[in-house]
Parts: sequence; structure tokens; C-alpha cells
Amino acid sequence: MTESSAHLGRRQFLRDVAAVVVAGSCGLSPSEGASSVDVSRRPFTRLFGARAAVEWMSLLQERVRLEALSPPVASRIYAYAGVALYEAVVGGMPAHTSLAGQLNGMPGMPKTAGTPHDWEAAAGAALATVATGSALWVSADTSTSFDRLAQAQQARLSREGVTTRTLEDSIAYGAAVGQAVLGWAARDGFATTRTLPYTPTPSPDTWVPTPPALTPALEPHWGTLRPFALEAPEAYAPDPPIPYADQMGSEFYLQAFRTCQATKKLTADQLEIALFWADNPGETGTPAGHWIAIANQFVTALDVRLDEAAEMYVRVGVALADAFIACWHAKYRVNMLRPITYVRRHIDPRWSPLLLTPPFPEYTSGHSVASAAAAEVLVRLFGDVPFIDRTHEARGFRARSFGSVRDAAAEAAISRLYGGIHYPMSIEAGVRQGQRIGRRVAEGLRTRRGS
Repeated sequence: MTESSAHLGRRQFLRDVAAVVVAGSCGLSPSEGASSVDVSRRPFTRLFGARAAVEWMSLLQERVRLEALSPPVASRIYAYAGVALYEAVVGGMPAHTSLAGQLNGMPGMPKTAGTPHDWEAAAGAALATVATGSALWVSADTSTSFDRLAQAQQARLSREGVTTRTLEDSIAYGAAVGQAVLGWAARDGFATTRTLPYTPTPSPDTWVPTPPALTPALEPHWGTLRPFALEAPEAYAPDPPIPYADQMGSEFYLQAFRTCQATKKLTADQLEIALFWADNPGETGTPAGHWIAIANQFVTALDVRLDEAAEMYVRVGVALADAFIACWHAKYRVNMLRPITYVRRHIDPRWSPLLLTPPFPEYTSGHSVASAAAAEVLVRLFGDVPFIDRTHEARGFRARSFGSVRDAAAEAAISRLYGGIHYPMSIEAGVRQGQRIGRRVAEGLRTRRGS
């Protein structure tokens, strides 16, 4: 049996078990819907759909877009949301365990106290609490769309037969989990980095603000944040880059030349790839949000239930957040100049990349690190399955088909060469860095008891 077949077979087995529990243990006929079951007789998270989780993750992406948040800031939001979701429903997952004590500095979470819970309501309440928490956002404004979604979800659950007492208890429990996660988030160093100064060190080989906007360095202290699962960001540092040189024909010169030439000879497909994976702040949920969107699509395509969805979101979110912390740690340690700076100085003074160069140092490529990390987690959960990515259909992009999850990550990485914003070495080293981080999250987090 192939890896993907094994995962799909396991999922079908879980569906069969769930059907037995609902139709047998709960005393229902097969034709009766799960939504009509009293929650006290539906104790397992796997018997609930993941609709509420997808709705909240989608709304968080939209808030990230509207606030034009940077990729690192966005990744942190998705990660804490994933943790809150998982911790809110793990009480209905007997084979699973809390991540408290595993993720760095994470305290114990509130207990269920034996009260029957509607796990979908608990999940929605935890996500609503985290979404409206000031610890995660740059601005102090809270979106009314969060309140509307919370109210709509609660109304839907009431219509589906969840009793008022159960709904109130479930919401209170989920909110308590969300508050505990926010308290943990407030101590990760994010607030401190809002006011720390940064002064670039001018040198021929170091990063300088890039045209046309010449924007100051973005999140120069992000690499100092407390990681989620990594022991320390420096433990996942990339291989050293090719030494700087400005002589024609040197290895570094050839890296810049390859980037410059790639943008001048783009095929129609390469142009589409560059734009599809651009994921610009203010236009999308950022590169991290792109992988959350892919996770959302997995829920629908693979009929993922709430238990598997919770595990997926927390693992993908943690992988993305740690990828940006480790990547940013490397970026400001290496402090390498961008291709547009090198090319205009030494190759072609009139050259401009296809994409706008982001305002932070070059090495490694953030999209490459994050995509590789997210892909490793998804592969561990579902296999290296083929899928169709419809993330940007609403923006006028056609869906892209991939033979595997890792193929999608590889395309995201190479898109940065086609866009002209990274040297090949930054992309290649970024992929390797992201794979190491993804494997750490996939293999190091113990979500299963006894694992």
C-alpha cells in the first residue's frame, strides 16, 4: 500500500468507526443525522464536522488581508488559532493529548470537568476568543465580522438541536481555552519587538532598502520571538551562502545573473506561477495564509472531520510560524543584499524584477522555508497526495493542479526566482531549512498518547 493509500484507508476506517458509534452506541438508525444527536451522547470530536474551523480560518485570512499584515505576523496569528482550536477539542479525542508542556512555555489548559460539550461549539468559541484578542494583532481594532460569525455559528448549532445549557457550557469552555492561549501568546516577545530600534550596517554586501519605495527593514527582531516547537531558531539555521563577490563570473555574480535572466525569459506558465504564489500583503492572506487556504481545501476534498482538522491546523500553523521565526533569524544574521541591489550595481542598472522586492534581507527565501515546512506536515498527515489549489480563483487566477503536496511547495519556492526577488541559492537553502523545520514539527510533536 502506498503512503497516500494508507492515509486514505485510515480515514475510511475512522468513518466506519464513527458510523458504528452513531448508529449503534447512540441507539440511532443509520438514516438519522448526527446533528440531531444530543451532545451528551456524541462525546467524540471525530463525530463533528470541521465547518466552524474552516470558517474561522478563512475569516482570519481575510482580516490579515484587510490589515495588510506581513507574512511573519500572519503566521503567528494562524499558529495561535490552530493551538486554540486543537486544545478546545482534544478533550473529545481519547487517543490524543494536549500540547501543554510540549510547545515552548505553553501552560496547562482548562479542563472539561466532565461536562458534556458540543465540540464544534467549543472550537468556535476558542477561535472567536483568540481572533478578538489584542495579543495577536498590530492594530487595536477588532472586526465586527468576528462577532457576526460567532453569532451565526451559535444560531446554527441551536437550530441543529444543541440544548441551551450544552451550548452555554461549550462556549464557556472554548472561551476559557482561548483566553489561556492568549495569555501564553502575550509572553512570546512580540509586544517587545514593536518598539525595538534597528540600524542597518552599511556595507557593499549587506541589505539596503530597495526601490521603488525604499521601505525600512520589516520585523528585524522577529527571529528573537519564542519559537513554538523549535528548540531555538539558530538550531535550524541554513547552510552558509556563497561568499559575496562582485567580480564578473564569480559564483555570487552568477547567482544574480541567473535571477536577472530568469525574469527576462519567462514562459507563460512561469509568469502565471510567479503571480499565483506572490501572496502579497494587502492582497492575500500572505504566503502563510496560502497554506492555510490549502489546508481548508483539504478539509473539503478529503472530508476531514473535526479531530483531524484540529490536528492539521495546529501542526501546519506551528510549522509556518516556526518557519518564519527561523527564516527571519537567518535573514538578519546573514543580512544579504537583494538581487535588485546587486544587479543594478554590477549587471544591468535598468533591471527591475517582476515582483516588488519585499523590505527585508535576502537569505533565505521566506516563501520557500514556509512552503516546505507546511508541506512536510501535510504529507505526514495525509500522504503526498495530488490536489488542486483553488486559493486565488476569486482573484481571477485559474486553479493549479499538483501531482503531490511537495510539488506545490517546490513550485512556491521556484516562483520567487521567476519573480526576480531571490537568488537561486536562497531558494534552495530555504527549501532545505523548511523541510528540517517541517519534519521537526511532524515528528517531534506528540499529539497521540504513547507516541
